[in-house]
Amino acid sequence: MSFFDRQTIAETLLWRRDLPATTSVPDIGDSLAQTDGNTGDNEEMQAREEDDPTEDGESDTDSSSSDRSDFERDAFDQDLDTLIDYSFISIATTNPTVYEMHRLVQMSTQAWLKLNKAFERWASQFMVNLSDAFPAGKFENWAVCRPLLPHAVLALKIELANRVALLKQSYLLYNAGWFASEQGNYALALTFNRAVLMLDRNLLGEEHVNTLKSMNNLALTYRHQGLFKEAEKLHVEVLEAQRRVLGEEHLDTLGSVHNIAITHRDQGRWKEAEELHAKVLEARRRVLGEEHSDTLESMHNLASTYSDQGRWEEAEELHAKVLEARRRVLGEEHVDILESMHNLASTYSDQGRWREAVKLQVKVLEVRSGVLGAEHPETLMTTSDLAWTLRHLGQHDAALDLMEQAASLSAKVLGDEHPDKINRFRWLDEWAEQDLERGTVQGSGLGSKSNEEDDAVAGATGDDEEAPERPEVDDDTSSEQKRIPKANLLDPSAIAHLQSMDIHRISGFSDPTSQTQRIGE
Repeated sequence: MSFFDRQTIAETLLWRRDLPATTSVPDIGDSLAQTDGNTGDNEEMQAREEDDPTEDGESDTDSSSSDRSDFERDAFDQDLDTLIDYSFISIATTNPTVYEMHRLVQMSTQAWLKLNKAFERWASQFMVNLSDAFPAGKFENWAVCRPLLPHAVLALKIELANRVALLKQSYLLYNAGWFASEQGNYALALTFNRAVLMLDRNLLGEEHVNTLKSMNNLALTYRHQGLFKEAEKLHVEVLEAQRRVLGEEHLDTLGSVHNIAITHRDQGRWKEAEELHAKVLEARRRVLGEEHSDTLESMHNLASTYSDQGRWEEAEELHAKVLEARRRVLGEEHVDILESMHNLASTYSDQGRWREAVKLQVKVLEVRSGVLGAEHPETLMTTSDLAWTLRHLGQHDAALDLMEQAASLSAKVLGDEHPDKINRFRWLDEWAEQDLERGTVQGSGLGSKSNEEDDAVAGATGDDEEAPERPEVDDDTSSEQKRIPKANLLDPSAIAHLQSMDIHRISGFSDPTSQTQRIGE
């Protein structure tokens, strides 16, 4: 218990798992890439199989307390009671099977273990237990990953000599980095991914499939931080090695081509991106089928390259097809569904169909705020795009409020030098100048941030697929139609107000049936 975070130590983490006796690592070259719960352009976080240190490929560990004998259960309970009686641990107030341990008790225990040359043994046990409990960071596992993340952060600091425990540490930190990235905590993801890559290179070698997966995920973290050239360089290294080790059409290899295409998009190299996405899509259709999640992801990103090049009708058709297929197999609040809805709304905006776009964007913002949180990079992306749409509908005050929130949170979450943060503050200043020229606002300084706000930069950064800046439109709406609560527009009450707005009236459409209906309505 002394190695875990002092709070939320679940009882299930404490059952002893046996360390395998052998330290051989079999080849797992047939492990598949997996693309669940991706962010932004749906870049590919590649799932990896755990390096199995047993000779026959079957683990000797047992993670289920339900399989314990009554004798073991009684002994375990007695040990816990003793620790509680001596006030070494306490029961959490929210859950009788979760414990807390004072930090001084943890420090004293670890010092005693070192003195008695037992530190390595029990640190290895901690690593095995936590690694077995921490699943891949995909969307379906978020509820399990969330309370385990503080324990994984402490696992970063532990230095081990036992090869088996080191393999467990690598597997744990890989999944923790995946989850941190999915949560938009890119600074922490970078720390995890660098540690994993160092471990894998030392334990497995430069071209082991798991080392290549770790390099892939580190490259994704660079991209989230706006380091597009660095990300592309590392992705190319991974691709060259995967072609040698796995072959041209292995799913991991295709995933790397996919990720390189996205870095091309990030740098405005849209034709190159389109060619690579089309190549990957063709291969995935052949290998996986038309409605496999990876195939749909390739379709999704190919559609985005169409939008980049102004081919909006083609983009809309493909985005709608992906959304329809995803709705058949995923829940309405799945992150992939939200990504499809977001990008379909962007195609509506690109074609000037603001009424359809705003309805879809408000829905996506509501769900993303609830599922991901107001500060997640994807939520900020939707907030920014909705601000643009509202501005085109003449809702200048509401647009400014939303963009101000997106900009200030971007400074906090993405970092001061991230392109998305810079763009959002630039748009605010431009909008303020335009509104002053029209006489629609009074005073000056709208869109400008104080030094304190501009310096409020956390280490985490993220990636967005930002809607392009659009030409300004005339303000033809009344002040009454612009009246939207100035409170936090990400609050549920404000979102509800946006949903209740007479969008077709303020958009200037006299016939509510004159526009194509939103997909899914």
